[in-house]
Amino acid sequence: MNESVEDVGPDEAFALLGNETRVAILRALADTRDGPLSFSDLRERVGMRDSGQFNYHLGKLTGVFIDKVETGYRLRYAGSHVVGAIHAGAYEHASSVGPFTLPDPCPACGGALEFAYENERASVICAACERTSLDGAVPPGVFDGYERDEYPLVFDRWLRSKARSAVDGFCLSCEGRTTPEVLLDVDARGTDDRMARFGCKRCDEAVYMTVPEALLFNPAVIAFHHDHGVSPTAEPTWRLQWLKDTAVETVSTDPLRLRATGHVEDGTLTVTVDDSLSITDEHRA
Repeated sequence: MNESVEDVGPDEAFALLGNETRVAILRALADTRDGPLSFSDLRERVGMRDSGQFNYHLGKLTGVFIDKVETGYRLRYAGSHVVGAIHAGAYEHASSVGPFTLPDPCPACGGALEFAYENERASVICAACERTSLDGAVPPGVFDGYERDEYPLVFDRWLRSKARSAVDGFCLSCEGRTTPEVLLDVDARGTDDRMARFGCKRCDEAVYMTVPEALLFNPAVIAFHHDHGVSPTAEPTWRLQWLKDTAVETVSTDPLRLRATGHVEDGTLTVTVDDSLSITDEHRA
């Protein structure tokens, strides 16, 4: 009887991958478009003559990264993620890029925005005021298939997709459930710095963003943008007026209520949110 993925600890699961044949098996299954592969078809694609050795390695993966079904073998979700991670880190052409200047000015001072990518970390920073518009770790495979001048927009979309996953309730590390909360950090001057945190209770991973950034995925904010001819998902974040000048104030702390007022073109949207960042009231002007 095969072990289930729940029966194998993380150390043991990763130890199973320390073999070229086993990685080749996963890649062969990922490359097929013909459904499950039989034992003989899979062994042929891997290119291993010794049937006994192949069966040994296949058995180690089955039940953890591979499922055995009536018509053969297929990848489990964990196996697909392993192959995806291999591809994500395999684009050597994007190992180091820039810095180079973007056509858009800095939203804070109008200076030159610069994009740079090195050691699997990308950034969009103003060369004049050093304000950071974007910064984060990103695997090189994200840039595969794009020209260099497209990298900033690709990076922006990739980061936004990760933020959206966290807001929708999925941990970026373990796919566990994330829950939102508002953090109020009051400094010595009495000024509070409000941040949104989407934390996973299973692995303790957390994604932090400003309140306007978190609200950008709310249907009310999306509709407000579209009604004024702006697509918040198509425009890069450094061009969005909502992220540039939305003012957030604390209305009350018990219960916690925040009020965010932002502008798009000639319109104004004011929303009140609770401690889970759910909108309890909205007003347009």
